[in-house]
Amino acid sequence: MTLPRDLTTYGAPYQDALPVENAVNEQPADDYNRHAEDTAQGTRTSPKAVFDFLCVAAGTVPAASVNCRQQYGTGSATKPAVARTGVGTYTATFSTTYLDGLNVTDPFSLFAALGTVESGTVPGVVQCTVSGAVATIYTFDMAGALADYTVGTKVAVVAW
Repeated sequence: MTLPRDLTTYGAPYQDALPVENAVNEQPADDYNRHAEDTAQGTRTSPKAVFDFLCVAAGTVPAASVNCRQQYGTGSATKPAVARTGVGTYTATFSTTYLDGLNVTDPFSLFAALGTVESGTVPGVVQCTVSGAVATIYTFDMAGALADYTVGTKVAVVAW
């Protein structure tokens, strides 16, 4: 979905043309306006994608080693292509567009990302930058130097 959205994205605010006569089948404009505003607020801060991958020695991370949940679903089509591009450096490339639940094409672009190493035995710090539909993930050792983690170490990223 194109983010962030506001009340006008949903056609609101509405006003009742006539009083509500049947509360089971009719919705007052004020109720819809509240729903639309609450929905719009959620688009301003919700992560676009949460994903993780297993570190590799070189090349592309196999799709089976990438997990992803994002606003457009959880299937294989939503996963980014993750590749090791240098020492302690990976790129996660998403599609630039996705179909939403209404079969409408929405552009996909990232705003920010945060990462972490998910290990009780591999200490480190993960930092991220974003540009368009690409997140660049940097893995550092505790001394602050770019470092390759042990093959199979999981790195997780939350991206907006």
